[in-house]
Amino acid sequence: MKKLSKYIEFATTLLKQAVQERRFRYSNTTLKYMYQPCKGSNRLLVVFSACTRPGIPARYNYMRTLKDVPVNRLFILDDFGEDHRGGYYLGAYPDFEMEKATKALIDKFIARPEISKVCFGGSSKGGWAALNFGVQYAGRGLGAEIIAGAPQFWLGRYLNAPANMVTFRDIAAGHDHDEVTRVLDGYLLARIKQSVPDKAQTVFLHYFTEEHTYIDHIKYLLEALRKRECMLVEDVQSYKDHGEVSMYFPKFFVDSVKSLL
Repeated sequence: MKKLSKYIEFATTLLKQAVQERRFRYSNTTLKYMYQPCKGSNRLLVVFSACTRPGIPARYNYMRTLKDVPVNRLFILDDFGEDHRGGYYLGAYPDFEMEKATKALIDKFIARPEISKVCFGGSSKGGWAALNFGVQYAGRGLGAEIIAGAPQFWLGRYLNAPANMVTFRDIAAGHDHDEVTRVLDGYLLARIKQSVPDKAQTVFLHYFTEEHTYIDHIKYLLEALRKRECMLVEDVQSYKDHGEVSMYFPKFFVDSVKSLL
């Protein structure tokens, strides 16, 4: 049933995409996004797209999952790169213009008079992005909650895996392999360390200790977050394959957003 639900969500998303998708231009970067307003809500939920299997372009995620949650929803697609699987909302090294473009788009919606709170969510690649952008908005009185499912932490070594080398090459943009690996590996850790301490910010984190992402990434992420002033809500589930995140994360995602309302 969970797999059937995924197929239904994909088909529904394609239909909405044909009608609702818009483009945002920043310097040399054009982002695709969809915005779904919610009358009476003062909260913006920014949703990032997850990793896809090799050969499958990036998709918008969790549109059907979140359709009944009463918040304004901004879905940002990351389909950059040679195989259109994305550039981790960073873009090419060293300028990382896609990150700047994504932040400019988010700022555009936060500036709307009806918006006074923001939260960030996604799984896998989308979880990494939710953490990366979420900590940048800490300490502004916006809430800036983060809801992440099985995100990566050491991005350089993750993208050096054979299945992800196309993405790594797109981000590296011809620069020294070892240099780019070091920068990407330390990127999220540096963001967390540099962020403004904010006891009002909550990080909702979904993971499972037997899934490889925990051993390779999550335990280090937890260590970094526990050293920082923020609230941490953990959801530990029972699966061993990273691909199953999309089966278990959606309920946690919805419940976490609803807990903020």
